[in-house]
Amino acid sequence: MNKEIKKIIASQKLPENGGVLRDKKSHKDYSALEILAGVAIKRPSFQEGYSVIKKYWFNMPRTHQKKQFSCVGRAWALYKQVLQKIDTGEETVLSSKSIYNPIAIPGVGSEVRRGGLRTVDYGVNKESSVPSDGTEAEVTASFNFEPYKNEAAFYKNRVVASINTQDLEKLADMIFLNHGIVSGFGSHALYFDEYGMLSDRKFIKSVNSYGDNADIYWFEGNVQGPLFSIWTAIDIKNYIDVPYSDELLFANLKYGDSGKEVGKLLNALDKLGWKLAVRRSDLFTYDDEVAELVMNFKLANVHTYWAARLWERYLFRGQGINARDREIINELVSKMVAQKARLPFR
Repeated sequence: MNKEIKKIIASQKLPENGGVLRDKKSHKDYSALEILAGVAIKRPSFQEGYSVIKKYWFNMPRTHQKKQFSCVGRAWALYKQVLQKIDTGEETVLSSKSIYNPIAIPGVGSEVRRGGLRTVDYGVNKESSVPSDGTEAEVTASFNFEPYKNEAAFYKNRVVASINTQDLEKLADMIFLNHGIVSGFGSHALYFDEYGMLSDRKFIKSVNSYGDNADIYWFEGNVQGPLFSIWTAIDIKNYIDVPYSDELLFANLKYGDSGKEVGKLLNALDKLGWKLAVRRSDLFTYDDEVAELVMNFKLANVHTYWAARLWERYLFRGQGINARDREIINELVSKMVAQKARLPFR
């Protein structure tokens, strides 16, 4: 390894109180690589280098978590304020407390996944409204977010999705397309906005959450230990070939699940002519009735061999939607949307 790289690695020891916990995985999580699988990506090479912050907000204020364990909140707040600058031109520092407080294990930290979902479900507040300074005890103390929820909703992410790879080329794709990634690294969570080359070795780089001149490099070859719990924010409307449909599915489902993803499944099947006996309004649960509907859909559209149909009818009985099932449903829905819009579908 080059001496310059060894020197950088030696100088950037991660803090003991970084505060990132490994995600508890969920089959409901969106996969960024799956969503963007068909997207043609033309970006600057590693030799050319690229930085989201340098391009869009070169003098963005740095944040400093001091002795807090709020790195997940700070990484997501940095990411969202950069996205806001890109979307609207607004230069507003956003509150890490509004993300970290409700998901924190005080004195320990939080999961990257939960921080990302917080930016989708609640949003993010302005730092001026919900200040993030103070001790760990102060930043995690019980807080009433109700008066601030309308402001936070203005700064919501559309979709966050996990990234299951250590491939720097793919991570650079996500940084370029989605303006960054948030990842666990050692004991710390970081917003990575930059990639490039140093001494013939590829890297991605983070501004970190420990003030000025605290940048963190992660070099190819996994020489510093792996990244983990990697996430990105995606505006799905930008990356599909047909008019956006709320029925498109991007997460697996199984019997017993409840919530909006089950509702999307039911809406998609309804659009394709597979309807429940009684139309559901707002309470969506993957129960026996839904499983029977899914089984009948699969028997007609998914399973082409008699053996597979037997397994479905007598063993699986519609009790899950996997990636292949979603691919078929999304293709059928997309064709229908394209036909109604009189657009070609490839």
